[in-house]
Amino acid sequence: MGFTLIELLIVIAIIAVLSMIGMVNFREAHNRALTVQCVGNLRAIGDALIRYQIDEGVFPPADGVAGPEESQDRTVYGDGPAANGFWSAPPNSLVHLGYLTRRDILFCPTLSRSHPDRRENLRYAYNASAVDSGGFGGGQGRIDGVGATGEKLWICRCLHLNHRGNRPDRYLPFPHGRPPEPGRNLWGEENVLWNNGVVSLEPGASP
Repeated sequence: MGFTLIELLIVIAIIAVLSMIGMVNFREAHNRALTVQCVGNLRAIGDALIRYQIDEGVFPPADGVAGPEESQDRTVYGDGPAANGFWSAPPNSLVHLGYLTRRDILFCPTLSRSHPDRRENLRYAYNASAVDSGGFGGGQGRIDGVGATGEKLWICRCLHLNHRGNRPDRYLPFPHGRPPEPGRNLWGEENVLWNNGVVSLEPGASP
């Protein structure tokens, strides 16, 4: 006996539902893998900064301009290397000097893949600035948790500013964790490297 039309439609509907469930699970697994890769990148940057500080006695100033060239001496607001152009980033010199093995480590993989046209403005944000804006203001030793006042400070983070408030034309959602829920004042989450070496997933906040 052959299948009736109703039976065929039921089978097709079941296959469609299973396919959607499989796609959702695959997407979630892919996002989790990118989040884990992001944590690894931040830890590698933290290790590179500490080794630089051991060699040089200070932490490096940030790059202040987007692009693959070193720009630790200047800042261009709106074309910075992080926070979609409005923040400074760990310097390319970490790669050029051998403290990092690949330049890709300087980028959050989720943001980099989601917004390839803005990639050079989406390096990790670095809690320092270029020399013309003050350089590394945290002070020697702060990154490893032995600062003078002992407070917890962030060193690098995925996005830092999403510009929903002051520059809505440059808005980006935070890359990890829960999806944005503006009605509940939740703007997604980002990975943060702290001065004690810990990387944690933290809520993003609209400026």
